[in-house]
Amino acid sequence: MVKLGKVTVLYTGTGFPKELQGCKEERYPFYKVGDISRNVLAGYKKLTFCDNYIGENDAKKIKGTILPEDTVVFAKIGEAVKLNRRAITTRACLVDNNVMGIAPVKSLMDIQYLYYYMSSIKLETLAEATTVPSVKKGIIENLEINLPDMDTQKNISNILSRVDDLIISIKKQLADLEVVVKSRFVVDLEEVA
Repeated sequence: MVKLGKVTVLYTGTGFPKELQGCKEERYPFYKVGDISRNVLAGYKKLTFCDNYIGENDAKKIKGTILPEDTVVFAKIGEAVKLNRRAITTRACLVDNNVMGIAPVKSLMDIQYLYYYMSSIKLETLAEATTVPSVKKGIIENLEINLPDMDTQKNISNILSRVDDLIISIKKQLADLEVVVKSRFVVDLEEVA
């Protein structure tokens, strides 16, 4: 077992002034908690879409922390902590101050392994007991993780990824079946009437 802070780099988010929000065509995506939630609810493990972008000059002006590609991001404050949604960045980006990011030291840890580990942690159990739940950087850094060799990490990640794919496929099949059942029910009602 090793402390997470020894094998990862943690990032805290940046305040995002209202006047800079809404831009769709700049260098960096600027993810908010809602962006992470929408991506996860759409079935994406990796961040695919974002509502806000920011240019390099504006990022410097607000002293924004730029997170690297392959960083696991999640809500660190508010009710969204209880939703336990995680996603992986696909490019350099910024996150707002309600979000935390954690990137593996690539020579020690596979990003998918870190993603599945972080997905297994119920953050609300680590949140400070205040009116608004919040998870502090130090708490995440002190979590302990079993860290096998890189090949074993990748094997574990591949198995879990196949299980994820299977779950998504089954959910789609169930949704399709629900449509068929509802349409058949309507046809049967029309024949009775």
